[in-house]
Amino acid sequence: MTQHQANLANDRRTFWPRSGPAISFAPDLGDDRPCENCGYNLRGLHFSSACPECGAMWGINAADAEPIAWNEDATVGSFFSTAMMVLTGGRDLAAQVWTRDTLWLGLAKRFRRINVTVGTIALTPVIVAVQAAFIGWNAALLCVPLDVLCVLWWNIWLTAQPAMFLKDKGSPTPSKRAAVLASYLSAALLLSPLHLLILAIPLRFSDADAVNLTITLHLPLLFIQMLIVCAAESALFWQLVDLPRGVAFVTTLLAKLIHSFYAAACLVAVPAIAANMARSALGG
Repeated sequence: MTQHQANLANDRRTFWPRSGPAISFAPDLGDDRPCENCGYNLRGLHFSSACPECGAMWGINAADAEPIAWNEDATVGSFFSTAMMVLTGGRDLAAQVWTRDTLWLGLAKRFRRINVTVGTIALTPVIVAVQAAFIGWNAALLCVPLDVLCVLWWNIWLTAQPAMFLKDKGSPTPSKRAAVLASYLSAALLLSPLHLLILAIPLRFSDADAVNLTITLHLPLLFIQMLIVCAAESALFWQLVDLPRGVAFVTTLLAKLIHSFYAAACLVAVPAIAANMARSALGG
């Protein structure tokens, strides 16, 4: 690549890649601040300086990051341990961008498939119940195969979008690791069974109340799941590019909100069309 081509590529950059791990706070330069890797006192050094004793950046040794339990041993216990890593903010997950541990793509994809399956099984009855409120159970049951496909597509999109968003961010190697780690963000779908609990609430509602019930109970839960994905995804994004943490979160949230308008058609428009067709087929 010529110098002119390199300059042109830099001019077209949207985000500047980080050269090492990020930190979530800027310490006071006058405070005693031991290096978390070797214990050397970093007092007086700028927070972006490497430790003069061991070379660790910002007093953080990426090798000390909590490993991904599922990546080490795919068991039931490690599955839920990894899910909690994501649901609690994803800081340790994001630190894996800089570790030397091998990330197994096959295990990451299996983790995602499990969560997509759980999310699909839990959310489909919600769509069917809302349809039944308008067209009756006989017609709604005819729509079940299409409803399953719609919910499955929604969950696949929700869990695939982070990898698509992160694929061109940061330096090549960290970006590739982030693409594998993005599959673990699917842990937010483990909250989907809460939709079944909402359906179990002993409420009697008319045709008009069905829409209100969906808006007031189910949609907020979907939004909370999206926020959890955004929190963990922004932690990955923040590790890849040089920008403030708040900006990283807002950027990922806006990107997901924009794309969700298209994906939401699968949960609203398509089931509604299917319901009308089923009602017409049964002479309703």
